[in-house]
Amino acid sequence: MNQTEAKKDTKAPNRRASVTREPIRGSATDFDNLLWRLAARSQSTSGKGTIIAMTSCCRKSGVSTAIANLSIKASINHLGPVLLIDANLHAPRQHKTFRQKGVQGLADVLIGGLSPAEATHETNVADLSVMPLGSKESFFQSRVEPRMFQEVCDWAKMHFATIFLDLPPIDELHHALMLARQADTCVVAVKSESVRREQLKAMINQLDEDGVQVNGCILTRKRSYTPAWIRRFF
Repeated sequence: MNQTEAKKDTKAPNRRASVTREPIRGSATDFDNLLWRLAARSQSTSGKGTIIAMTSCCRKSGVSTAIANLSIKASINHLGPVLLIDANLHAPRQHKTFRQKGVQGLADVLIGGLSPAEATHETNVADLSVMPLGSKESFFQSRVEPRMFQEVCDWAKMHFATIFLDLPPIDELHHALMLARQADTCVVAVKSESVRREQLKAMINQLDEDGVQVNGCILTRKRSYTPAWIRRFF
């Protein structure tokens, strides 16, 4: 292939998203354990796909990294086909993780300008597809019908075995709450030393009242105040 042809390929609108390595920050074993616990708690008996969502108590809690890792692990462990939906309307990141800058996604579907299939893009990870957020500006400038959230989830469950939702923090859910309500299970990421127990309980109670099925919490960005040379001996 000459240089001119190579340049044309990189500009193709339906290019495959690529990930040079797994975006793991932490123990791969931890993600494996979390994946199987979530899979066991959210198995579907209807023959349709299972939706697993993750939100947080505050920004920068590692939700996007964790949910990307879970998606990759699910595909590796033959829980696919797997779909990762970036529903973080304020700080989307999956288009960067999977190198899908400039492609259309969830927001374009919700405003009625695109079908879910057109907004879904394959990755170089076998059996893993990603629906990035897409045109965030157009979403906030348009009127969105509530039924569109249900239609996206129904379509995903018909075509994928496992669906992961990357959600914004609890107090910033807004429109994304319509998607969170469709999840079979939801996990709350708690950034270490960022929230008090009473605040966390209040947030989870609010999710429960809103109809979100919360099945647990995970602690992220945990700090260690013990030197590494001491931890090696204990």
